[in-house]
Amino acid sequence: MSTALSIGSWNANDRVNTFLKGMSLGKPNREAQEYGGTGVDIAIAGALDTSAWVESRFIVDIRDSSVDAVAARVVLLSRELEDLSPISFQLDGSANPGTMIPKVSEFVEVPLEEPWNVLLTKTYMTRVEIVILREPWVYGDEQMILNAASHEVPHVLDISAMKGVTDAPINMLVDSGTYELTSLYAGCYPEENADLTLFLRETHDLSWTGGSADTTVNAYPGTGSYRRNNSLTAAYADIDVTDLLHGEYHVFVRALKTAGTVYAKQAYGDYVSITSTAFDLYHLGVVTLPTAAVHGTAASYLRVYLKGDATNYVWANYFFFLPASFGGAIGWKSLSGHAHELLWEDDVVYRDAAGCVGEAFGERRMRARQGGIVIIGEHVTNTGTIPFDVSVYVDPRYELLTT
Repeated sequence: MSTALSIGSWNANDRVNTFLKGMSLGKPNREAQEYGGTGVDIAIAGALDTSAWVESRFIVDIRDSSVDAVAARVVLLSRELEDLSPISFQLDGSANPGTMIPKVSEFVEVPLEEPWNVLLTKTYMTRVEIVILREPWVYGDEQMILNAASHEVPHVLDISAMKGVTDAPINMLVDSGTYELTSLYAGCYPEENADLTLFLRETHDLSWTGGSADTTVNAYPGTGSYRRNNSLTAAYADIDVTDLLHGEYHVFVRALKTAGTVYAKQAYGDYVSITSTAFDLYHLGVVTLPTAAVHGTAASYLRVYLKGDATNYVWANYFFFLPASFGGAIGWKSLSGHAHELLWEDDVVYRDAAGCVGEAFGERRMRARQGGIVIIGEHVTNTGTIPFDVSVYVDPRYELLTT
């Protein structure tokens, strides 16, 4: 068996002193809760348990010219198992190595055998069985999904090139060059090639009660339209959300005020004060969309509101639905100043290479398997779009590798 197997720095199959005689990587145990009983019309399976550890087993022969030399190799193995070092392997015939992360380990020794001759040289041997309880995933080599220049925010990034058979943590680097970012938000969506218009709803496309329309050079997508209202009576419109996949979404509005105290809201949230006289993104809460299940030609709507103070205007350029429940949503909003480069990696957001936990938004990391990443942001220059370069990379996860 020429399969490569390394437990930390310990080579378990060097074909000189160690020989891999057997290996079982194991497979995840997936169990679902079943809901039924009084008050439930139809029993259904609930969420799967994805946290169970997997048992892997390895059988290794250890040989050397003396009992003490064999024992020393066993000691080295035991230390690696005590440290729970990652286990790397590569199956015969495969060009792709894998990595497993152990949680609990033990090994059981067979007593040292009598010396035996190999080419007239005394050789001593013991056989070790290694039992590992590990994370349910086998990790593949880091994969660069996107490494592209000249995108624009808002945007939907295609991550359909992802490998693996289960959701994997996503790392993302956004470089805006000379542009001064003040916020950036991203969320996973399971459909490939989803159109930006599914998530971004320009106010000039909505049918409003109250308020009026106007245009400005800074409105998306440039010299664009916006809705305004200065009345204490809120202007409102209904956004058709029928086509969004069922799940939770962060609702944002891109808005500004001319002065005074003005507000925006969505149907299931409170009024949010618009504080800047330049366009900025404001979080209006999290909602479950679509708001109602419908059949045939019926539609599901989310009502949104704009309210002035009887004198001063609130301007709204667009409303945005950032997916939250299909792999998580991440973000960053500056408390002061700006950033040119943002990195989300290993559950931390970095602002120009410095960890920036206090300004993080949403979860610490996205997890997905294919689909897309929906992304929006704002910057100091206040134009409707931001040019940026983006890199998205991931360690693919595989669950069903067995021998």
